[in-house]
Amino acid sequence: MRFVVNSFVINSATNELDPFGIVRIEIIGGDTRIYQLDEVENIILDQQGHYIVTMVDRLGNSFSIFVDIFTPSLVSNLILINNGEIHSTQLVSGGARIDLPVLESENKNLRFMGWEDSVGRIHNGNIMFAFGGDTTLHAVWHYIETTLRALKQREGSTL
Repeated sequence: MRFVVNSFVINSATNELDPFGIVRIEIIGGDTRIYQLDEVENIILDQQGHYIVTMVDRLGNSFSIFVDIFTPSLVSNLILINNGEIHSTQLVSGGARIDLPVLESENKNLRFMGWEDSVGRIHNGNIMFAFGGDTTLHAVWHYIETTLRALKQREGSTL
């Protein structure tokens, strides 16, 4: 279970089977804070980052939720480039999931493969924005040879 939020507040925590359990709040790549259940009161998580909030009883049984906090003020431009021209631009908030368009070509020998980012990853379907910063994606096209000769050679036949 994962929540994407601007802030997260834990007003209280109870476990009727074990009132002596703990709540562990782990900031992925950072600190871990541990609270006794009776210490949990209005804990506010509002710093941007990825958190794992876990309730643990004395027997070691646990329940965890994942919380991703993104500051809504971090807005970026998503720029899609096709054949050297701007296909579209869009303002995107951190944490937003954007559906990427699937392009079609009038040339039946060109197949759209997806959108390539600055490190060479090709994205299809959608992309999730993290922490601000403009992003430019470039359309990737592959040329497909569909002549009879190419099909025959692929099958191991000769003409």
